[in-house]
Amino acid sequence: MNRIEYIILAILGIGLVALLVWIIITPGIPFFGGSSSQTPAPIVVQRIVGEAVYTNQNTAIQVGDTIRLNSKIQALNRSQVFLRVGNRSYAELRQNFVGSLQASESQTVPTWNIENGSIRYRMSHSDTRVPTGLVISSGRLDLSTSSIQRVNYPYSEVEISVLPEHHILSVPAGPAIWTETRGTLRVDSGRKLTHVLSTGEQQFSDMPPSVVIRSPEDDTSFLPGFMLRGFNLLWNENESERYTIRIFRDGESVPFRQISTSETGNRVQNLTEGTYQFQVGNRASDGHVGGWSDLLSIRVAGRANSELNCSEAPNQRITASVVQRDDFYYLTGCAPGFNPEAHMVNVYGQTDIWWILPMADNFRISIQPDGYFESVINPVSELYVMVVESGYEAPASLRERRFLPGRSETKVKQTQFIAFDR
Repeated sequence: MNRIEYIILAILGIGLVALLVWIIITPGIPFFGGSSSQTPAPIVVQRIVGEAVYTNQNTAIQVGDTIRLNSKIQALNRSQVFLRVGNRSYAELRQNFVGSLQASESQTVPTWNIENGSIRYRMSHSDTRVPTGLVISSGRLDLSTSSIQRVNYPYSEVEISVLPEHHILSVPAGPAIWTETRGTLRVDSGRKLTHVLSTGEQQFSDMPPSVVIRSPEDDTSFLPGFMLRGFNLLWNENESERYTIRIFRDGESVPFRQISTSETGNRVQNLTEGTYQFQVGNRASDGHVGGWSDLLSIRVAGRANSELNCSEAPNQRITASVVQRDDFYYLTGCAPGFNPEAHMVNVYGQTDIWWILPMADNFRISIQPDGYFESVINPVSELYVMVVESGYEAPASLRERRFLPGRSETKVKQTQFIAFDR
């Protein structure tokens, strides 16, 4: 083979590899002779906070329903509707949302059509045949689906609010293309566009900067066993007045819990065993959220005393024991019949005096719905465990414990500690 033939074959090989990569990363392209389906990706109701209906059929929308195309949806009385779109995308309908998913024979992939309220739409670039366009009366916003965008970013996210006097379009992760009668504009990541209806004026502004979540290990409550009673999710303060926290279960694309707070931290508790992802964003006064943090992944371990069955424990009486796993001692017990929202567990350990455990600034132990509780503790000679009202501020130390306001109480001596092999 001469030099020229070698160069030609090398060029053809590089071109073939580039073609295969383009086919793989481009949605809707038939792969190895297969035919691309004309069926749009399913859009399923994952969660409803409040009530939602199809207005033109006067029927309620239920969790698990597949959203009907070309049917008007209304989220009643400031309800929230969370939709799983395809496999990895999701939409949140809120603030009295009224709109529909419009499709036709010539356009089988539907388009969001928003008449009122707000929609937050997060589109994964790994999904195919999911909506990429959002239409309102003043124009259309299209999410970028270019190959470069799919390589550089896992998803795009936009939020639109249709209000009586103006329309607000924000792009936390983009870019997105805004099209109206006067032409086309590009809205980059971290930018917001406000369209004033009376004058047609368009105002661009920057969204707040990204939130930075602090390492959970910096929090004194982040220890094995504490995950059941919770840990402090903390982030650095910036110019935002409010923040939104969304929590995803591992492998799920729709947040199962969403929290709004004005603080730069939130107590996360009552999570079952599994892996979770946390994300915090800046919430503006208009309700739009941007500056989302990177995802923080947390593994929640199972119960330290899996053999303990609280359904067999006496009602409204506390029982407790200490088990040892690896290098940690866990106080575990049952307090069935006490409302977890109104009660908690406090524990004191005896040395020369009685000290609140596990530490003075972190002493509230949550009760699970079945009555189970647990906490890492120090192996002192004797523990005094009690159920108290959730607002009780326990003193850090006591010479005597006779004046403590326990609703139910018990003692555990070190000779009763149980060792588990793991």
